[in-house]
Amino acid sequence: MTISADVETDTEVRVAPASPAQRTLWLANRTRGGLGLLSVPVVLRLTGPLDAEALERALAAVVDCFGSLRTTVEVRNRALTQVIRPAGALGVRLERPAAAVTPFADAFDQVRELLLDEPDPKVRPVRAALWRTGPDEHLFVVNVNHLMTDGWSNRLVLSALGRAYTAIVADRRPELEPEQTRYADFAAAAAGSGNGVSQAGRRFWADVLRGARFAELPGPERELATTVFRAAGSRPPARHLDVELDPAALDRLREVARERRTTLFVLLMSAFMHGLAARTGQEDLAVGSIFANRSRPELHGTVGMFANLSVLRARITDDPVGCVDQLRRAVLGALTHQSVHHATLPYGSGAEIAAGSPQNAVFHMIAQPPGTGEDRDLFAGLESAELAWPDGLASRFELELVLAQRSGRLTGLFRYAADRLDADWVGGVRDAFSSAVAVISR
Repeated sequence: MTISADVETDTEVRVAPASPAQRTLWLANRTRGGLGLLSVPVVLRLTGPLDAEALERALAAVVDCFGSLRTTVEVRNRALTQVIRPAGALGVRLERPAAAVTPFADAFDQVRELLLDEPDPKVRPVRAALWRTGPDEHLFVVNVNHLMTDGWSNRLVLSALGRAYTAIVADRRPELEPEQTRYADFAAAAAGSGNGVSQAGRRFWADVLRGARFAELPGPERELATTVFRAAGSRPPARHLDVELDPAALDRLREVARERRTTLFVLLMSAFMHGLAARTGQEDLAVGSIFANRSRPELHGTVGMFANLSVLRARITDDPVGCVDQLRRAVLGALTHQSVHHATLPYGSGAEIAAGSPQNAVFHMIAQPPGTGEDRDLFAGLESAELAWPDGLASRFELELVLAQRSGRLTGLFRYAADRLDADWVGGVRDAFSSAVAVISR
């Protein structure tokens, strides 16, 4: 797939076709949206003397820098279309719902309400708000519609926001590095190449999916294996259980990864699959996994919805270490063919059809883009702490383990559909996951 850079300039309105990922999310939201299904926020507790005006100016600079943050969508000739606005055209403001100090718990409840009402991509894809929760403490949220962002992109947005704020409070003009490739260019190239799906890619995924059995969760299946979208109607609210690895355990896992010539991702994926197998009893298990889908270096600094749901499959043994080698091979193959959009995966037919859905259980380890760092002092004069999303937002998945490395720790949560799974069942998966991590770390 060749990506040209002529779709957009910063001085005029341009249009581009929506990407396959955007079309999938758009349709999903129309058929079963609500409860902030497409909200992808960053929620921060900021401690120290905050300059709210500088923060608002920094937000405007970041929106001007990244094309997707000033892109709206509309349907033209029955096709979803991106409309990229010039810098400064959309405008963005920092909402301040309360002038007085708001207790943290009350402010966090208001964050939840804001996230339930996701930004309208037909009007403006970004929404931001700030609450003062103490003399030198604020709660800050930036919420971007999922059509225009993913986990990787939000790390770029947060890093740029910190740099812009730091420059502004020092009376300097923010100098943010422009994107090498605009997301609109990527989407246009995908549309012009049939989404870039090779025969080799189709063969690879056909082999992976032949006779696959996805996680068999309690309760009835919501959809047929070959159906990307569940039935119409809003998704249920998601609840979550926290999970965390202390720095010593994380360091040991990294040592094991080096010894076995693999990655932290592979080790934690093995632990996740063993956690699921302990509850489902499955020996041949397939799960969904979110891949960044940014194999080209020129895409590393681009904000947009690149992330793709891939499938990883393994035979589960009693020893989670025994799965590491086969999962390493599975991950390498999936990385090679990660651009094949999950809506086009060949789920087979007849006796070989895959059973269940990759959306039943999903592993998502958020990657840290090169050069963004994990600095708690990202905003000059402030200490920042990223907070977990509040309960009650909808999730596209029945069960999802989301992990991220922050400040030397690995933190995350098990998000689950509250109408299908209960805390005890998910807690059992979490306990089995933690036990598998301990075994792998020995």
